[in-house]
Amino acid sequence: MNITISRANDRHVPDCIAALANSELGRVYFPEEEKALASLAEGVAREEVFVAVDEAGECLGFIWFTLGGAFHSYPYLHVIAVKEEHRAEGIGKKLLAFFEECFRGRRESIPGGRGLQPGRQALV
Repeated sequence: MNITISRANDRHVPDCIAALANSELGRVYFPEEEKALASLAEGVAREEVFVAVDEAGECLGFIWFTLGGAFHSYPYLHVIAVKEEHRAEGIGKKLLAFFEECFRGRRESIPGGRGLQPGRQALV
């Protein structure tokens, strides 16, 4: 399956909500659809949400991260979700690889990165 990862826009929000709603993360932290809609719309407006789209244009999942999340200095992975019918297809791995690639060469900016905090697990 050929997957493209790109910045989300308003038309992706319903698919992102579908992926989130059918996940444990969504059930616990976004139990009302209105809360999920408001949160995702905010993330999309801030250009912090990226979607995995197949060759037919279907949004299969998404990742939401902020560049200055932790302590306003470090990348922070806010949410990652894949539609239930597309789990175990490697889409989540591709989204995480995209997140990591965004910060490749900037290991010093990742909390817990090698060489920063002895005894901590490295992100990559």
